[in-house]
Amino acid sequence: MSQTMKSLALLIYWSNDVKMYVLMLGGNTMDIAELYQYTDLNYKEFVAHLLEKYGPATSDYYQEKSYNKFVNDEVKNPAKGKISRTSEGLIVHHINEDEYLNVSQPIFIKKFKYPFEFQKKENLVYANLVEHAWLHTLIAKETNLKFGLPGLEVYILPEITDYYIRGNKPNINWRVNVYNESYLPKEDAQKFIKFVNDTLHLGK
Repeated sequence: MSQTMKSLALLIYWSNDVKMYVLMLGGNTMDIAELYQYTDLNYKEFVAHLLEKYGPATSDYYQEKSYNKFVNDEVKNPAKGKISRTSEGLIVHHINEDEYLNVSQPIFIKKFKYPFEFQKKENLVYANLVEHAWLHTLIAKETNLKFGLPGLEVYILPEITDYYIRGNKPNINWRVNVYNESYLPKEDAQKFIKFVNDTLHLGK
């Protein structure tokens, strides 16, 4: 047997009630059971868990001088800080999104004149794609769907559906990293989306 064949990883994945065997070539399978262990946490508690798991941000989301110039119509777009961890498959989430809509989006920043404080590193947390979905689920649940739901329904759940249920693997490097870090077998992806919908009493 060649060294290449020996290096292929056979990952045995266990879900809550279904034993599944997933053969992947050097890939990862997210431990969805780990996430379910933390679903009794509220939003702030889950944020604290992710901060402990991945560590805090070391840079502000936007550069402060550029951000202030943008708010004052002096530049077209604010310059970002060194916040990306997509090389690890992680997404950055603004903690204040349980009180404000689309804190990272320039069009909303300009419209609502969000203070720079929302962009500071202490107001950021990292998560994989599925954990990001759960962050937005908790926000939506705790705010009676006032916040969190638009991003969840328009962007995050459709992405999970496209990747893991429809099987459309992305071809852009950073998206491939996100895809791999959060990889779920189809059945577990379907169950997770149902769990989210049931939690928020959607589709009933």
